[in-house]
Amino acid sequence: MKKIIALLLAAAFCGIMFAGCGDAEDKLDGRYWLNSMESDGETYNLEAMAEEMGEDLEDLSNWYIEFSDGDKLKVNMAGESEEGTFKVSGDTVTLTIDGDDQTGTIDGDKITLGFDDEDLKLVFIKAEG
Repeated sequence: MKKIIALLLAAAFCGIMFAGCGDAEDKLDGRYWLNSMESDGETYNLEAMAEEMGEDLEDLSNWYIEFSDGDKLKVNMAGESEEGTFKVSGDTVTLTIDGDDQTGTIDGDKITLGFDDEDLKLVFIKAEG
């Protein structure tokens, strides 16, 4: 399970984009930090994720998606950064990195990225300030 989750997380961040239109991109300006993971009906906070994945809690605490300049994004995961673009349509966001897309939902200051091939969702919360 640990290796599957780690591989899914790595794949998700290697190709991310949100699809949409209009001025909705403005509501995603800023940094969203990894907050939790949902899998098989269970919710895991960062400590539980670190334990389940065999990862260092400090490393997981530094995972984020940063939105800027209308449609640009930066993803930081496991000490590596990738840049891409995003688009918003209603409450749906699509991230694109290196031609790969990942779709999620926006609920206020929360973004949830889901993965079609697995019952896995990553939840990111907007940084305050």
